[in-house]
Amino acid sequence: MSKFNHSANIAQQTIFRLVEKLLNLFTMCKSLNEEIAALKEKLSVLDQTNPDFFEILEDRRESTKMSWRFIIIFLSMCIDFFLLYNGMTILCHQFGWPVILKILIPAFLIVTEIGISYFSIIQNRSGEGSSWIIRNLQYFVLVILVALTFLVILYSAQEYSETVDGVSFLTFFTGTVIIQISLLVASLMLHLWLIRNGEAIAEIFAYMRYRIDRRKLAGRIDQVERENRDKNLPDFTKDTHSLVQKIEAFRRDFPMIKIDFERTIPADLIRAINRVMGKAFLESGSSNNSDKVK
Repeated sequence: MSKFNHSANIAQQTIFRLVEKLLNLFTMCKSLNEEIAALKEKLSVLDQTNPDFFEILEDRRESTKMSWRFIIIFLSMCIDFFLLYNGMTILCHQFGWPVILKILIPAFLIVTEIGISYFSIIQNRSGEGSSWIIRNLQYFVLVILVALTFLVILYSAQEYSETVDGVSFLTFFTGTVIIQISLLVASLMLHLWLIRNGEAIAEIFAYMRYRIDRRKLAGRIDQVERENRDKNLPDFTKDTHSLVQKIEAFRRDFPMIKIDFERTIPADLIRAINRVMGKAFLESGSSNNSDKVK
């Protein structure tokens, strides 16, 4: 009899441990589903507050157009940085300035130019109108670019060495002039386009911010849904079948021991177990279950 009771106790404790594990999984799935619902609500609010950007995102042609505009801005920044970097390299070498200035000054000038354009647009939208200095300060970087370009050309001609450069002076000088002037012309054209299309540029930055925020939310939703779908739900299904098998085995092997397992399981979990089994294996009508859910 003692051995019989010991076996029954072990089987009972195994069932209770499975119930506890299922409850933890169920709570985790429920929490993740609530997180998914909250994230989808945020995504919906983001789309509703930016209806124009949402339409652009859904319209492949408009989305591609926005992407090309962003590429133009990026190319302009890269060309500007390259031209400014070359000029600053010469100045740092000639005057013994810190090497870090080769990076800091080009970056500062580019950020300043973008900031000036942005605040100029904000002032125009508010109806205040930007001052003459603000309107023309955008061209200041162009003057610096022209000056540094000619500095690079003159310095390259001065420092020419046939043994080092490996070509004649005419070939070297012509190549340097073509490269520098081509970059300068490309930069000037891009700058003029950016200055004349300030509103469009502001819209591009706002659109890119919208896309980044939306991608973060959509990515998190996909991550949580995958975690639920690929890990938690399969584990819950497997453990549910295991629990049902053990309860059936307990009732079959120990018919004299009457244990109401339903009274130890919350009603929500019982309903989830029954959904997995496709039938009402456990009853959830007891008052004790309702109290546990509360």
